Amino acid sequence: MMDGACCGPGYASPAEAIKAPREKLLYTIAIYTGTGIQKPDYLATVDADPESATYSQVIHRLEMPGIGDELHHMGWNACSSCHDDAAISRKYLLVPEKRVPVETMYLGEDGLIPLEVKFLHDPDSTHGFCGAALSSNVIHFWKSEAGKWEWEKIIDVENEPHPEWPIPVPGVMSAILVSMDDKYLYLNNWLHGDMRQYDISDPHNPVLTGQVWMGGLLGKAPEVNGVKVAGGPQMYQLSLDGKRLYVTTSLFSTWDNQFYPEIRTQGGVMLMIDCDVENGGMKINEDFVVDFGQEPNGPSRCHETRYPGGDCTSDIWL
Repeated sequence: MMDGACCGPGYASPAEAIKAPREKLLYTIAIYTGTGIQKPDYLATVDADPESATYSQVIHRLEMPGIGDELHHMGWNACSSCHDDAAISRKYLLVPEKRVPVETMYLGEDGLIPLEVKFLHDPDSTHGFCGAALSSNVIHFWKSEAGKWEWEKIIDVENEPHPEWPIPVPGVMSAILVSMDDKYLYLNNWLHGDMRQYDISDPHNPVLTGQVWMGGLLGKAPEVNGVKVAGGPQMYQLSLDGKRLYVTTSLFSTWDNQFYPEIRTQGGVMLMIDCDVENGGMKINEDFVVDFGQEPNGPSRCHETRYPGGDCTSDIWL
């Protein structure tokens, strides 16, 4: 049971989750697959307590049993939908009876390689968003009053010219995230090298309110906080209060090696971005940097991050 919970796991509502204590530990996937180092991938524990002597450092490493089995994502759920019933049993597996899609939305060229889907946390809302990686668009979808699912393209990241590319470079929007208060949507452009913050108070008309650069092929921020950034912003996790965004730089080992070959020797980086939740805006925190290039067994790469008490992508409320 978490701090602030009275009747079961998690939090009673998104509003209660926002009031949760600040995260003090981060669990981050770290990989050696694709680096040439014959060591297992591992789960890194990062100290995120600014009052700690080991703040912004890896303080524990849980190695996997095998070598070359690339870690990528981990299941994580604080089970907030069970908050009102501490005795509820999680013993059922739900399997669709017919396994036939109820409705299909064809996105065409606006939806090339649709990856992450995120809904608003408000349990009464039907609004959701999908990031299309290759076309670098955000698709907004919702259920109309007539009961039909509708969609529209609301964000379009333009491709950028590059002297060493025969075609303009796409952003490669590999992830999206919605803040717990449903006010902001965050997206990354892994190849361009920027993180963006949009105000989605009106989900049909997002407003760009913040942007920072870290790594990327465009060369706008090759070094951050004294550390060379190999790769670009890729996986990220937002604090429950929306004020801290932790960003890592590895996507997939073979793609890392193709687009950012220097990551093999430099390793990955985790940075923290301070987010203005009142007026919008983003700024890289100068006091927090985790350089996975300095790991004891040699440079590794960092990927997905989670918090022990739940995070902005781990829970739904029914």
